[in-house]
Amino acid sequence: MSPRLSDAGPPLHPSPSELPGRGPLLIAFSGGPDSVCLAQELKRSTTPRELICVHVDHALDEHSATRARQAADLAAALDLPCRVERLQLPRQGNVEARAREARYAALQRHMDAETTLLTAHHRDDQIETVLLRLLRGAGPAGLAGIPRLRRLGPGWLARPLLDWSREQILDRLRDLDLNWIEDPSNTLSHFDRNFLRQDILPSLRERWPGLDRAILRSARLAGAAAEELEAFAERDLADCLGEAGCLRLDRLQSLSSYRQAQLLLSWCDRLGLPRPPGRRLDSLIEQLAEARADRQPELRWSGLALRAWRSGLWLDVESWPQDYTLDWPPGEPLQLPPPLGVLRLNGTSRLPGLTVSSGRAGERFRPRPDGPRRLVQQWLAERDIPPWSRTAWPRIRLDDQLVALGTDWLDPGFADRLAAEGLELRWDRLDFAP
Repeated sequence: MSPRLSDAGPPLHPSPSELPGRGPLLIAFSGGPDSVCLAQELKRSTTPRELICVHVDHALDEHSATRARQAADLAAALDLPCRVERLQLPRQGNVEARAREARYAALQRHMDAETTLLTAHHRDDQIETVLLRLLRGAGPAGLAGIPRLRRLGPGWLARPLLDWSREQILDRLRDLDLNWIEDPSNTLSHFDRNFLRQDILPSLRERWPGLDRAILRSARLAGAAAEELEAFAERDLADCLGEAGCLRLDRLQSLSSYRQAQLLLSWCDRLGLPRPPGRRLDSLIEQLAEARADRQPELRWSGLALRAWRSGLWLDVESWPQDYTLDWPPGEPLQLPPPLGVLRLNGTSRLPGLTVSSGRAGERFRPRPDGPRRLVQQWLAERDIPPWSRTAWPRIRLDDQLVALGTDWLDPGFADRLAAEGLELRWDRLDFAP
């Protein structure tokens, strides 16, 4: 007789009925015991949502393709479809980190806004994660460990097995006589997690039998503290954001160094951007405190940059497009080079002959009917456009005559023509663009 779901082990948390979205549930399916257990429990839950396994073949050893076929067979034995993603990873550097990053990127290719991805992280993974982050100097958010539910790409990421131990998972598979794959990389002690699992944790548990409970309790307390700190950071961010979209340095630097760092991390989170490395962020905050007025400290990471300029701290891309020219088809939106966004000309009329480009040397612009023609670079500087983005600022030309700088400054004659033809010029910019 098959055991009741309540007898199978701890309940899935979050349960399938609690998961966001209405689309498929993707299972990150290595074919190891954890992912087989997760797939089995989801199958038993009778969720009405489609279940799809996705196996990522990292191709880091000669047997990876064989394991991919075995994983597909294991999914088929559970009556579940299995998609396979094969990666090509460089073998130098931090292979463990590169593999993780590439794996999640591959999984996101199967997601949309209604999709939830489920991974089989369990209680032992949580303990290892907290210890590894402690060794790397993490703060409360990092020491909270693996979240049960968070945003990932266009959809969501959930970990329903965090209440299960590794031993409970193995017992469950043995009870149901289910097979799984053993990944040989799990025995390689030069990987940090494997070293901690195989060489360190057994000794710690022997010396301190209550180790697991204590670490998990600390993680819960750190998570609660992180939530309170995030609330403070949100209030600080609202107080420090200026009208130009940058942070006011005077208000930022009135806060403690710790609150400054939390505010900047919260700013990145709000915009859906990767967080800067902790130590380098601490260094930037120190530089801001010590820099002379004519210095412009900056921090670059993952294609992004935090830059001090004048009285503000700006968050944007590391490099801006410096040389582009685009024809603007009448009646269609124009996609600008990243990160500039999209230009639109709303209305029923059509306006042929438009081009959009980056800056040209010595170009001039007449912002007022009775005013002189002004150097564009000087005009932008006087209006607090940061120096690193001035050349990229879109110049709109009609029959090769400069008629607009973005949508903020229009040649008077061009503005009159738009009004007469019932057209509205609109620029949809990224949140962190100037």
